[in-house]
Amino acid sequence: MVSLCGTGTCPAVYRSGPDTVLVQGHVVDTHVDGVTLGDGERLVAIPRDLLLEAARLLREQDT
Repeated sequence: MVSLCGTGTCPAVYRSGPDTVLVQGHVVDTHVDGVTLGDGERLVAIPRDLLLEAARLLREQDT
């Protein structure tokens, strides 16, 4: 898990398998141009720094 806060109730990125990650974030209820969601999909907002840190750690784990 990658999180930038000390609790489990904030945006986070989890590795759930060798090729899969799960993202925990705040649901975005507003329309976003160019985004079409399928059944069961939701948009979530996560901080940019969290995404960059998660990408860095995933690259390190794969090397």
